[in-house]
Amino acid sequence: MNAPLECQVHHRSRRDHFAFAQEAKQRLASAPDLLLGKSHRGLHLIAGREQPLEMALATLRENYGNALHIERNERCEPIVEARIGIELQHLNGVRAALRRRGGNPTEEYVGAHYCVLRVQVPAGRLFGLAHELAKLTATRATPQFIVTGWRNR
Repeated sequence: MNAPLECQVHHRSRRDHFAFAQEAKQRLASAPDLLLGKSHRGLHLIAGREQPLEMALATLRENYGNALHIERNERCEPIVEARIGIELQHLNGVRAALRRRGGNPTEEYVGAHYCVLRVQVPAGRLFGLAHELAKLTATRATPQFIVTGWRNR
C-alpha cells in the first residue's frame, strides 16, 4: 500500500483546534478508507486514496467556507494513537484485530465490565478499523484517534 494522504484542517478564527477537530469530525460520514484523527493542530483527514479525502474536504468547505484552513502533508506519515473503549467481553477479539494491524495494544484502564485499549501505529494500518470494531462489538466500541507524531515516508 502507498503511504496515506493527509490534510490537516482548522478553523482560522478559533484558538482551540482540538475542540474544532471534535466538532468537524461529527459533520463527516464514516468511511472505511478515511481515518479522522485530531490533535492540537486540528482535524487530520487521512486516506488511502484521493477520493474519500476530497469528499470529506468538500463537506467541510460547505460547512465552514473560507474560515477553513487546509494544509496538505506531503512529507510525513502520521503516527496515530488509537484509544478504544470496549466491554470486557470483546477484549480478546479487539486485541487480536489490533495485533493483526501491527500494534501491541496495552490496557490503559480496566474496570469490572469495561476497559480502554491503547495502541500506537502508523495511520495507514488503521484504515477500516472503526468498521471492524463495530462488527466485533455490535457497534459498542468507542474509538478515538489522536495524531501523536509523524515519520518520514
